[in-house]
Amino acid sequence: MPLLKRRPFFLLDPPKDLNPEDKVFQVRYTKEIFRDYQEYLNRVNLYRERVWTCKVSGKSNLTYEEALVSEHHAAEKAQQLPRELIAPVLHMIQYIFSKKTFLKD
Repeated sequence: MPLLKRRPFFLLDPPKDLNPEDKVFQVRYTKEIFRDYQEYLNRVNLYRERVWTCKVSGKSNLTYEEALVSEHHAAEKAQQLPRELIAPVLHMIQYIFSKKTFLKD
């Protein structure tokens, strides 16, 4: 799930008392459902802003949809990493992040 300004973002639950004949608006890539057109537009406009970050790669300044695609591609690349390299790579990543944290303090 893409991050909004580097923080977790949660999708809205569908309305509870939804009837089959109700007119609704659905966001294509999140499947969120809105009864009110203005609320729908506000949410779609948020998804189009370049404030999203790929949770897997850390790439920022993306739209929501671009962040979703980036996460998908990063996950595919991670699956292609040979098993014998996983432990050394994770060790290097942990060392890099712990060093950055140490330098900030």
